[in-house]
This record gives sequence, structure tokens and C-alpha cells, in this order.
Amino acid sequence: MLTFTITAFLSLFVTINPFGSIPILLTITEEVGAKAIRVMVRRAAVVMALVLMLFAVVGQPLMAYLHLSLPAIRIAGGIILFLIALNMIQAERPKVKSRPEEEAEAMDKEDVSIVPLAVPMLAGPGAITTVLVLSRESSGLEQWGVIVAAIVVVGFIAYLILSRAALLLQLLGRTGINVFTRLMGLLLAAMAVQFVLNGLREAL
Repeated sequence: MLTFTITAFLSLFVTINPFGSIPILLTITEEVGAKAIRVMVRRAAVVMALVLMLFAVVGQPLMAYLHLSLPAIRIAGGIILFLIALNMIQAERPKVKSRPEEEAEAMDKEDVSIVPLAVPMLAGPGAITTVLVLSRESSGLEQWGVIVAAIVVVGFIAYLILSRAALLLQLLGRTGINVFTRLMGLLLAAMAVQFVLNGLREAL
């Protein structure tokens, strides 16, 4: 249970990587006041948590209905997460999270809390894949509760980080955020490879 709890929290936090969203958030909200940004970030964190909880609930029944085995989910999820990790190691925004045209469109919107901040910047394909893999691996109500708790905790941490985006960017600078993103990418790459290895081991 302890191993599953640590894996759930770390994999979600590393995949969502709220630090990596700081520069984009400040770009698309450059004409918005600090109070309004906090409101949008809070709403985005709540929506992100609800979206991921939805996939945590429907994940197992959906994959069972589609006859998707746990090894297949682990291998597919590991490949997706590894691609995201490669972008993070290069300090690039993962293209599966948000595209430049989506970010440009967001700059013309008054409220960016739902799109693109909550989805796909926070609750993107990587985070959803992680939740699906975790829900398929869970063997009981307790482990499912751990997934939900991890989503809530990571959502709260994401809110704390992004609501202070301007201050953190000033303290860490672009270089500091890029260094942190690369470290998170390295950790995510290792976890992704482990997902694939576990899937191959069970499939063979």
C-alpha cells in the first residue's frame, strides 16, 4: 500500500508538473490581475481534479468492457509518458498537453481556467493515462481511495504553485524552472520505462 501510494502521488505530480505551466500561465494572463489569476487557478485545479476522478471511476469498467489487459495498458501508458518525459528533459512544453495555436487563442479569452489551463495543460493525456494505469492496477477500494487522495493533494499543490506563479518565476527564473522540469522529466522517464517493463514481464 505504501509503494502504491508513493507511486500514485509521484507519477501524478511529475506528469502534471505545475512548475512547467508557470510561464504559459503568465503569458496567457498577462493582462489579468493577480486576484483574478488566483480565482482562475483555483477553478482550474478543481476541474482538473474532477476530470481525473472521472477517469479513476470509469477507468476499470471501461478497460474491462474494451477487453484491455493490464500489461497492454501499462505498455501503452509507459510509451505515452516516455514521450512526455523526453519533451520535459529538453525543457519543452509537451505537445500532447497544449499546442501553440491553443495557447495563442487562450490569450484572447477572459477566462482560461477550464481551457486550456485545466484541460489540457493540467489534466492532459499524460495525467489521464497515469490515472487509467493506476486505476487498472488498483486491487480494492483502499487503493482506489489512494488514487482519489493523490489527485486531490496534487490538485491542491498545483493551485498553491500556480497561484504564486509570478513570484516563483521571479525567484527561480526561467532557468530554475527549466532545471526543475528536466529533473521531473528524468524521473518520469524512469517511471515510464518501469511501466513498460512491468507490462512486458506480465505479458510474457
